[in-house]
Amino acid sequence: MGTCVAFLSRALAPPTLAVSAEEMVLALGRAGFVARRDETTTVLQQRYRVVVIPHVPLLSEDQLATVLRSAGLSFTELLEHIDGEPDGALRDVAR
Repeated sequence: MGTCVAFLSRALAPPTLAVSAEEMVLALGRAGFVARRDETTTVLQQRYRVVVIPHVPLLSEDQLATVLRSAGLSFTELLEHIDGEPDGALRDVAR
């Protein structure tokens, strides 16, 4: 039974996706988040949701899962925003 449960939980996990921090920031901007950047991270906010994205070349699987959970987005919704049309510059919050 334990093997079956592990197999099912792995089968339901989203596929692996290579996403850079900048791609994630742009995708969340398309989803309506507003950004505030500093030297090591970008903080995005939408209403009561706050997402922190480290400035790294590629997000790890754990970082990607944390960002999706914090943003309240599904894997499918993320793909839609990544593939979405550029809608101008990302909105930055005044410091």
